[in-house]
Amino acid sequence: MKSVKDRRDFVAWTGLAMYCVFLSWFNWAVMPPELAFSGDVARWLAEAYRVSLGEAPYRDFSWQFPPLAAYFYGWAFSAFGATYGTASLLGAILSTADVLLTYAVARRFLDRPLAVAAVVLFATAGGFNFKNFALFGLRIYSPAMLLGYGGVLALVLGLDGFVRARAWSLRDVLLVVLGTFICLSAKPEFAISAVVGLGIAFALDIAATPSRERSRVAVRSLIVATAFVAPAIAFYGWVAAQAGFPALLEGVMGYGISGLSCPWWPTGAGLVAVAGALVMGVTALAGLAALDAASTRGRVPLILFAIGIPASLAALWFFAYLYGEGPGPLAIARQIANFSNAMLVALWISLGWLLLRVWQATAGGNGIALRDPALQAELLLFAVTVAPSVRSLFTKNSVNSIPMAAIASYPLLCVSALVVARGVLAYCENPEIQRRRITRATLAILIMALLYSVARVAGFVRLFDPWPPVALQTRAGTMYVNNADAELYGKLYPYLEGRVKEGEFLAELGYGGGWTFALHSRSPLFLTQTFLFAPSESRLAQEKRRLEISPPRAVVAPDTPDGRWALWGIPGNFGCTFPRVAWRTDVPSDRPEIAFPAIDYLRQKYVPVMRVPGRAVVLEPAGAM
Repeated sequence: MKSVKDRRDFVAWTGLAMYCVFLSWFNWAVMPPELAFSGDVARWLAEAYRVSLGEAPYRDFSWQFPPLAAYFYGWAFSAFGATYGTASLLGAILSTADVLLTYAVARRFLDRPLAVAAVVLFATAGGFNFKNFALFGLRIYSPAMLLGYGGVLALVLGLDGFVRARAWSLRDVLLVVLGTFICLSAKPEFAISAVVGLGIAFALDIAATPSRERSRVAVRSLIVATAFVAPAIAFYGWVAAQAGFPALLEGVMGYGISGLSCPWWPTGAGLVAVAGALVMGVTALAGLAALDAASTRGRVPLILFAIGIPASLAALWFFAYLYGEGPGPLAIARQIANFSNAMLVALWISLGWLLLRVWQATAGGNGIALRDPALQAELLLFAVTVAPSVRSLFTKNSVNSIPMAAIASYPLLCVSALVVARGVLAYCENPEIQRRRITRATLAILIMALLYSVARVAGFVRLFDPWPPVALQTRAGTMYVNNADAELYGKLYPYLEGRVKEGEFLAELGYGGGWTFALHSRSPLFLTQTFLFAPSESRLAQEKRRLEISPPRAVVAPDTPDGRWALWGIPGNFGCTFPRVAWRTDVPSDRPEIAFPAIDYLRQKYVPVMRVPGRAVVLEPAGAM
């Protein structure tokens, strides 16, 4: 007979899995994604489709991330069909794995109810998100996020098992190898987490070792770490053999975009926003401490709480002002309800808690506290959680920028914030009072998480009524367009389908890719987007040669007010002004005067035949008219 604990664990796992099934169904049947023919989703679908055709990222088309996601989705399209359904199913499976792995991590640090609350918050916020942080659907900025979440969670699970047991089990080794491979191959933020996680785990192991044995342990740690990263190194070597190392490096560096902005120097709005976020974090910590009279140690937390409330409201007002929503109460309420802002507060709390734990662990200089496995595990959790966001704490140099918690940290931030909350509330000398307060707080947090889920479901159904959008049948399966564009796209797609046969060449300019995927066509272009990149002169010249070798049957260009189909760099001022502190940077990051030979070639050889106002212009060879 199973124990009560086993039955409750089974109920928790089953309930979370069923919630993931519900969110997957909701995103597929109730709130199907509106898939535009341009933008993030259109781009990565087309890029993964090109992998399924035998093309290689960095060699045949641009891919500005590490290679794993392109190959993972491309090989899946080869095996199961390049359709919206395949992509949606992959997203649902990866999202479900991410949610369940988050629960596995949370249970290492939290009681079951708090762990469930953390995971419900993570799944709900991602399951009802139409922007970068999206789970259970196609709206994700890049599928590398879904893979990376799983990688960093597997890594934390494996390293946590190591630091608690002081030894490697086969299970932990497999988790760390898999997690390290995914993190290093998915996206740079996750690679930072992997490097920090491995470094912290081995450093803690060395620090807890008697001094006479540290040299031996250090050598062993170096050998083990090398073995962990070896699969990722081998994968990169294989990719480099396909595309060439210079092309691989060019892609991972973003085709010149990394040199156009200056995210590491806080100026103007960044300084004010960082201060605002810090105040919000201090306020949250002080508020938690103020709930327990035994932990206040005088009036300091209460004073901080009293000062922090108006300061936090001022910070939220400032964020609302930057977002253009106005300074009124409704705008502030929207900022409070914004999950990204909640993650920003959780990030500052986690950073503060990490520094506190480091100070406690090293107090007295004897390192005795570092030998506590539970403390080591907590240091590891918080270090990996904070690491991806270090750069973004100082944000870009733009008046519309605020610091942000890296999306890569979201699942772990949901866990770490509740670990801090429990730690603050648990600080009480009377065990009975401590137990009672933790029980009440746990119940309150769980109820709030469930209410948040219900509110998100009701809010989305109400917000998007009438729903769903209009279905459009394509060669890649059923996609959906919003009601306003349904008539326009309903005419344009059949026209292109009649002109471009499956496998024929179609050129998409701007930030496209959606037509290539929907029509199952081929692209003669290397650049999958003709703005926001800073390609070299040789790369620009190559684009024209590719068009001459493989002339497209049709061209789809963005219908822009200025008629521009390409732009070198990032529109606006994002360049560095170091060491000057400025409200707004004055270094342009785009070069309108730089010409794209491929664009000039298309203007000479092709003529417009159809236009969707504000959306797209279709061109065909002049001789075909």
